[in-house]
Amino acid sequence: AEEVTRWVARGSELAERAIERAATRVAELRSQLRALSPLATLERGYAIVQREHDGVLVNPEQAPAGTPLRITLAEGRLGATSRGAVGDAE
Repeated sequence: AEEVTRWVARGSELAERAIERAATRVAELRSQLRALSPLATLERGYAIVQREHDGVLVNPEQAPAGTPLRITLAEGRLGATSRGAVGDAE
């Protein structure tokens, strides 16, 4: 009976350590996911610009003058219309 009690206690210890390791790993993954989240990017002051009914823009040629745009900010969205590509000085 004493040996069974020891094995049960040992099993409990091992299970507890495994749960602690798993919880630590979940916290690490959650932190990494948060850092990679588009929302985290928006909260740092960046915006995501899309054509109104299409994907994310990565270059100005994707939105010639007159193209309706949707701009996503950390706390909402804006509608806009492209004026076309502009130079770096503007």
